[in-house]
Amino acid sequence: MQKEININKPRVFAMASNICLASLYFGYNISTYNSVSQVIISLNGWRGTDKETLYPSLITSSLAAGCIISAPVAVNVLKIFKNNLRRASMLLDLLTIIACIVQLVDTHVANLMIGRFIAGMIIGLNCTYVSSFVAEVSPTQLRGITGCINQLLVCFGICVVFLLGLSLPSKQNLIDDPTYDNQVNWRIVVGFPVIFTILRFINFVLFFRYDTPCELYKQGKIKELQSFLRTIYRDESEIDIQVNLIKEQVNATSSSNNKIDTEKAKSNSQNVNPATNSEISSETKHQKNDKNATSDLHEHSEENDYAKKSFNRRWLLGLLMCIGQQLTCINGVNFYSNQIFEDANQADNAYYYSIGLGFIQFFACLVSVFIVDKKGRRPMMLWGTVLLVISLALIAILLSLDLFIPSFLAICLFLIAFSLSQGPLVWAYQGEMLEQKALQINTCVLWIFTLVIGIIFPYMAQGIKAGGTFAIFAAITFIFLIYYKKEFIETKGKSRVEIYRDFCDQIFVKQKEIKQEQINAA
Repeated sequence: MQKEININKPRVFAMASNICLASLYFGYNISTYNSVSQVIISLNGWRGTDKETLYPSLITSSLAAGCIISAPVAVNVLKIFKNNLRRASMLLDLLTIIACIVQLVDTHVANLMIGRFIAGMIIGLNCTYVSSFVAEVSPTQLRGITGCINQLLVCFGICVVFLLGLSLPSKQNLIDDPTYDNQVNWRIVVGFPVIFTILRFINFVLFFRYDTPCELYKQGKIKELQSFLRTIYRDESEIDIQVNLIKEQVNATSSSNNKIDTEKAKSNSQNVNPATNSEISSETKHQKNDKNATSDLHEHSEENDYAKKSFNRRWLLGLLMCIGQQLTCINGVNFYSNQIFEDANQADNAYYYSIGLGFIQFFACLVSVFIVDKKGRRPMMLWGTVLLVISLALIAILLSLDLFIPSFLAICLFLIAFSLSQGPLVWAYQGEMLEQKALQINTCVLWIFTLVIGIIFPYMAQGIKAGGTFAIFAAITFIFLIYYKKEFIETKGKSRVEIYRDFCDQIFVKQKEIKQEQINAA
């Protein structure tokens, strides 16, 4: 009978939530200018000119531009901190203060774009670090839940900014009052998210003082690693087993990263008591009974071969997930929901509809946290994407027919489907299967497409109307659904090495198993 591992779940969830406060900052900034754009337009006198569409689009998209610049160098930046994710994250938290100050100095388009650009650079780095950080510190049994906390706090950030935006006048009120000159309220809305990152910095200083387990092992800090594991696992017998599994994971990922230092881990691993076969066999299916678990790290291990052989397939899937997520038009809705509703002759209540969408997205994502480890990643991804295609098609048809209430309900369905599938899974799934170098490339591509959507959506909506715009995205999402059905592999309850093996060609896996049996027999 399998023994249940005694995990300190409150500690794990608190740790993951603290890391994901950067995602709260991210989500808040996504919709900041959806809330304040009309005030900025009025204060700068852009209304009724070509700047009314151009400048808000540039300000909104400058966030994505910053992400595009920083995401490809995330690993290189991390090296400055000797691969210490905690320290790198703490510096980014302090830099958010600079981004905030630049935006608050003046309403001039240059200030707003530069401040948003700096915030985007911070978010681009955090997108890579948060996914890796959460995946590494989370036990396999809780990895799906903690991975979804990332998207949950993104959605919560959207809700917070919409609520604070209630302090700002509506577009119609601003048109009726051309002398509006309140310079305080918009600054409160724009500057508020710095609270999240300062709180994360304080928590890192006071309560979460360890780096990731894999990095502690690579640096040979075995005692620190064991101390960290004791904060998560309540049974002392579990500590050595987990150290051996971390060793296996480091060995597997070394081929993809190619630059990790394992010599320190070699010399220090002698201090770790190897787990016996009886101990390992009594654990859950998440732990492997591998007699080589305590062997020295080496360049051409079996796990290493799986990582090499599966890399291209894993990376391509992650890349297309990032592209496909943005081509659902999720950020067209997040950035421009007010405009969509105004174009549907709902200007008076547009902002309240946007608030409703924010909360629907949040609660749907909250549901995903509780079902991801019960239903699995693949069913959530496939069925959620089916609903995305259906809802996008409905939005296109209903908006074209000027049926607002049905189209609003279709948008709600779209956000629910997204929050139960591609929203949380793009980050959680990639954190499970990809190394940081691949993740940083995919994050960069995601933000390139975010930038493209941020720029072209208002012009598409003007040119072919919202109905035609959503019809195009429905067709694109259907194409991605076909790809996901073929390539998306279940990762629920699997170690990283098992995930690598599942992404390999099965003939290769069989050959490796036969070869290993021959070695064992010899």
